[in-house]
Order: sequence, then structure tokens, then C-alpha cells
Amino acid sequence: MAKEITTPYGVNLWRSIRDLWNELKCFFKIKVNHGAKTRFWTDEWHGEGNLERLFRDIYSLVLYQQCTIVEL
Repeated sequence: MAKEITTPYGVNLWRSIRDLWNELKCFFKIKVNHGAKTRFWTDEWHGEGNLERLFRDIYSLVLYQQCTIVEL
């Protein structure tokens, strides 16, 4: 997911996709492969939402919250 567009410039198609992302993301899947580019806690890689939101108590105790799957 790209950063939010805050400038008056940008491609309108991508602005529209960004605005509708919550409705569109259910039609896409993340391909994890070996996990080097997928963050374990914050990316939605398994279909039920990200682990940060699903397991808030555990996430608050984790030291390396931005680690990828392969790093863990």
C-alpha cells in the first residue's frame, strides 16, 4: 500500500485506488514466498487481518515489531 498522497499532484487512478483500498483489498492476496519482504505483525498475509490487531496484547510485548517473517 502506497503512502497517502498529500500533494495536489499525482495520478488520479492511484488516488482513487488509495481512497477505495479498504473495499478493494479483499480481492487481493499477498504472496509471501520466503518472507523477506512481508512484515510478520503488521502486514495482512494470512487472510484474517494483521496480527498486530488480532493479538494486541501479545504485540505490545514484542520487542521487534517490524520484523519480517524470515527474520522471525
